[in-house]
Amino acid sequence: MRKEAYIFIQNAFKDVCLEINLKWDKKSITVASSSDENKISLHISTTDMRLVKVTQVAVFTKLICKKLPAGL
Repeated sequence: MRKEAYIFIQNAFKDVCLEINLKWDKKSITVASSSDENKISLHISTTDMRLVKVTQVAVFTKLICKKLPAGL
């Protein structure tokens, strides 16, 4: 399940970035994950898009959550 969650979240992040900016560079994504088997910790970032306002981050996060399967 850990690998599936990783893939779902990464794909949702990429999809939302492309919806916001069609010229977004997919190669600019960086993903770091924890090695703890009891929890999933992913840190996803991109250098090709900048969200400077808290409201922008909140909307971005909601868009990603809408793309994730229920229960994840």
